[in-house]
Parts: sequence; C-alpha cells; structure tokens
Amino acid sequence: MADPTEEDVGDPPKPIEKVWPWQADLNKWMNKNNRANFKNVTRKQYIPGPHVLFDEVSWKSTVMKYRAPYRPRAEMMVQMLVTVLAQERTRHITGDDPDLFAAALRWQKRESAFEHMADLFEMYIEQLDLNPKLQDFAVILGLIKKPTELIPGEPVEIRHMSRKRLGLELMNLKLTLDSPEKLEIEEERIRKRSMDMVSRWTVLRDFLIHDQKAKASKVDDLVCTAAEAKIRNSIMGLGEGDVSVLDALNEEPEMDPQNSEDEKKEEDKEGGDSEAEVKHAQKDKDIKETASEEKDNTDVVKQEEEEEMSPKKLLKIRGSRLSLMTQEERDLFEEKKGESISSRFAKISLLEEEIQKLCRSSMELHKLWNDVDNNGNGDLGFTEWMQFVKNRFQVVSHERPARRAFMESATKDSTKPHKYLTKQNFEQFLSRMLQYTKLFTAFHYLDVDGNDQVDLKEYRNGGTKFRKLMGLREDTSLDAHFKEIAREDTQTISFLSLCEWYKEKYLDAYIENGFGGSNAYNQAGHLNEMFCDVNAFEDLVIHCHYISRMSSSAAS
Repeated sequence: MADPTEEDVGDPPKPIEKVWPWQADLNKWMNKNNRANFKNVTRKQYIPGPHVLFDEVSWKSTVMKYRAPYRPRAEMMVQMLVTVLAQERTRHITGDDPDLFAAALRWQKRESAFEHMADLFEMYIEQLDLNPKLQDFAVILGLIKKPTELIPGEPVEIRHMSRKRLGLELMNLKLTLDSPEKLEIEEERIRKRSMDMVSRWTVLRDFLIHDQKAKASKVDDLVCTAAEAKIRNSIMGLGEGDVSVLDALNEEPEMDPQNSEDEKKEEDKEGGDSEAEVKHAQKDKDIKETASEEKDNTDVVKQEEEEEMSPKKLLKIRGSRLSLMTQEERDLFEEKKGESISSRFAKISLLEEEIQKLCRSSMELHKLWNDVDNNGNGDLGFTEWMQFVKNRFQVVSHERPARRAFMESATKDSTKPHKYLTKQNFEQFLSRMLQYTKLFTAFHYLDVDGNDQVDLKEYRNGGTKFRKLMGLREDTSLDAHFKEIAREDTQTISFLSLCEWYKEKYLDAYIENGFGGSNAYNQAGHLNEMFCDVNAFEDLVIHCHYISRMSSSAAS
C-alpha cells in the first residue's frame, strides 16, 4: 500500500480558540479591528478639545466640581477606566491628568451607573476559574488588605494605577479560564467539602437517633414530627458518595426487584392494598413523572433564554433555587412543636448546603439577591431579610443570630441612617448568619433553663453534646473549655460571649477559607493556559463601561 501523500492527509485541525466571557458579548457591538479607534474616540469624550462646547479653562472649572470620589465600588470602576483609557505621560507626551480624567468621568456618568458597571464587572470575572471576586481588585487598589474583608461603604480616595502596574498585578492574580490545574484544585476542594459533609451528617444521624430514643421514653410526648422522621431516615440511608442531603430527601429509594416482589407477597398475605388502590397509586406516580419531565423541559428552555439575555437583564432576573422551592421542600425548614435540637440543627445544615451550592454560581446569587431586595434599590435592610426568611425558612428566622451576622457584615455610610447589605457583602452575611444560627441552636444544649446564663455545672451536663454538634475540638477538658469561653466577671457563658469567642476562634477562618467558592484561584503553579492580560482586561472594562452607560442613558 502506498504511503499517503501530504494532499491525502489534509490540514491538521485548528485548535479551538478560547474566548473570555466578556469578549463574546463585546464582539456583538464592536468589531475587533475597531477597538483601538473606539478607545481613542471614547478617551476624547473626557478631555478638553475642539469637540467641547466651551474653552479649556471653563471646561476645567466645570470638571473640578466633580473631584470628590464616589463610594468605593463605583470609584473602583472610575479608576479602572482612567487606567485603560487615559493617555499616560512619557518623555515625549504630556499625557492626561488622571485626577481631571476621573473628574470628567464622574461629570458625565452618575454613581448609580458606575454601580451598575461594578455589577457587570463582577458578573464576568466570577465566570473565571475558581470565581474571583471584586474584593480581589479592591486589594490591588489599596482599599482593603485581604479579599475576605468588606469593601468600605464611605467614599474614599483611590490612588491612580498605571498600566504597567496593572499588568504586574494581573500576572500575580493569574486569572485563567478552563485551566486544568485549577480544575484539579476545584475538584479537591469539592472532595474535601463532601468528606466534611458526610462526617457532619454522620454526627447528626447519631444525635437524631439518641433524641428519638429519649422522646420515645416519654409516653405523653410525640415520638417525632413527620419532617424530623423524613430527615432522620434519609440521613441514615446516605452513603459516602452522597453530596446533597436535600436531593436525597426528594428522591424515591431504589428497590431490588426480588425484594420488591417478596414485599408484595407479604402485603398480599397481610391484606395489602386492593388492585384499585394500586392502579390509583400508579396513576399518581405517572402524573408526577410527567410533571417532573415538564419541569425539566421548562428548566432547559429557561436556561437557553438566560443565555440569550443581555447582561443588564441577567442582573435583574429573579427566581433563585431557594425561592422556587415547592411547599413540600419549604416544609422541611419549618420549626415544629416538640422538635428536637438535633432536628432543627439538621434543617439548618440542609439549608446551609443549599446556599453553599447557590453561592458557587454568580447568577444564582444575583437571583437570590433580587428575590430578597423587593424594592430593587440595591440595598438590603435587616427588616427586608427577616420578612424574606420568616415566610420561607423559619429555622433561620431567629433575630439574635441574624442581627449579629447583619451588623458584622453590613455597610454604613453618611447618606443613610441605618446599616445595610450590598451585593458584595451579601455572601458573607449568609455565611455568618448560618453559622451563628447553628451556634444559637446548639446553645440550647447548654442553656436548658433559657436564662441565657450557662454556669460550669450546666456546661458539664451539655458541653459534650454542644462541642460534638458544632464540630469543635475536643482535646481539652470541659472545665478548661468553659474557662476559655466564660466571661471573667460573671463566670458564666451567655450567647453574646459565646459568639465573640466563636468568631475569633473559628468563624473568621471559616469565612477566609471561602464559603460558597474558593479564594485559591491564584494558587496554581506553572500554568500553560492563557491568563487575563492588560489587553483582555481592557476589553472587559470598556465593555462594562459601554453597556452601563447605554443602560443609564436609556433610563434617563
């Protein structure tokens, strides 16, 4: 057989070119070859020249009225635009004054439009490997020291950043898309979370069994509420491969055909269901399966519609996974009369698991925010949050733990009388709220009489259960542990002193390690994948600026 010639072999397949998430949207309104020209035209809108209706002195006098910075999220966008648009000074070029350029941007674009730009910017970067956040860029700009800190609420001066420094900072961040090394990091993180989850549910299973036996010993007490029984039985059936307990609760258990036949025979012997009842049950099952298939089809259509939506519409979309739960699913999170502490704790853990999954999706988190922020003003007050959970998730509607989480996460500035949450600190609030609510629930093992003062004797009685349920270290004696937590003046533990101790000892580290996502996106070693350089970042900033400006003009 003759050797194939070059013509026979043909051209090798071309590698698929990767495109940053924002570039696909950018290409819809701007040709790739026109980007340098567009950047130059955009720059001229913010500098004096023949296109301005008045002379340079009058222009400067007008622009200088807008030198005061916006609030940090909006001001970050202002400074990023200055970096990518303004002409820098060299030996031969005078360049643009960065302070005047920033003032001109504020003159022509309102703070609300820059806030919208920040939302778009964050939506795009969270689609990169391991979900980087806006806080990572706040670190670069000197607003905060660590990505886990909150961005301040009050207006603050941000120092101008040169393109050279921007390039170096982007190299340090190593923002990538579909990096195999980072996918391994993500898989390892998911594996660890899964192992932690199995360990947590194993402990809860033991508690539920113990509480069930304690209840059964009391003749006048309920054996168990229906929801508690469902949770307990589902947890007992979980294996190491299970990740979502809530998914397991909503699944019908698989049965071996032979065992199923044997059970059917036993039922027949004992006078089981009639043939008519069996047919009726089968009909109900068919209806449920049809409804499930229709729901799946609806979800697919909805996903396709979302993919075609503009970034502006996506940021306003509602209907998160939590809000779309069925009434049966929501019933799992109600507090029932006579329910055990461990059952309430299990329900909070179920909800925590769902919220963690939700927080790993930027879009789902945006949806939840829009669901809670009923008036759509971009701020979330404590009352708004409590109204949302009281109607849906009673297990996390306790005011004391929720208020503490709110006060630690919320923003305060001079323009508003009360603290409020923003999108950028919403995820941290959710994390703190869930942890403090679990702590509040487990505290009932200690504070049996409900006076909010736990002495050493009470701690000796309930301390073992409390530590095991919260997953705390048990390498010290109960007396030593009590002394570590208790207030020196009263030698008792209150919920307040317990929160302060837990925050310092465990919670801050938990937040820093990442609640829904991961803060390890820049920890990969030698990467052969493309990373976000100055040019790609420039496209991102200009695209977000253009879209938010057009939206602002349309709204006006």
